[in-house]
Amino acid sequence: MVGQRTLNPFILVRIQVRQPTRAALEERRCNILVSLHRVIMSEYFVKNSIIKYLSRSEWGTNLQFGALHEHGVDIKVRHNRYSRYFLIECKGQGIGRGSSEVSFVYSLGQIISRMKSGGTTRYYYALGLPEKSAKIALRRLPWQVSKRLLLYIFSVTSDGKVMRYSWQDLKKAQDSLKKVRLS
Repeated sequence: MVGQRTLNPFILVRIQVRQPTRAALEERRCNILVSLHRVIMSEYFVKNSIIKYLSRSEWGTNLQFGALHEHGVDIKVRHNRYSRYFLIECKGQGIGRGSSEVSFVYSLGQIISRMKSGGTTRYYYALGLPEKSAKIALRRLPWQVSKRLLLYIFSVTSDGKVMRYSWQDLKKAQDSLKKVRLS
């Protein structure tokens, strides 16, 4: 939008006013919502944090990601050197008490329903979750299932740091929980 403003009767100055793009508005609105003194991570924030992490970890080729409320996986990315793909289902943080548990279960169901079999391409799958939901996933997802399905967990902290957990990490976490319960 271009506006005109006269500073001097003999000089006409054109002022360029930039309208923010829809993506910029969505990013501002969705990055981190503050509600009742609690920081709530949106799915958009979780997805962007994981995309940044993957691009630094040699997973940047053929990066595809869907918009919010779009069908299919949230992130599909190919390894830079190998014919391997990561299919990632992301969830944001909810407001209620049980919402972290629900986010984990819902994302697990979605990623399992999108799993592919056969072919020569190797697919890795992952859940992209806020830290609170990821802790539930580390505790509840059997490591044997994670190993068999090549299922990883990406945990995103409120400052955007990402941790990737493999089946080996799940096994360590679950073994340490067993030892604590037995003692």
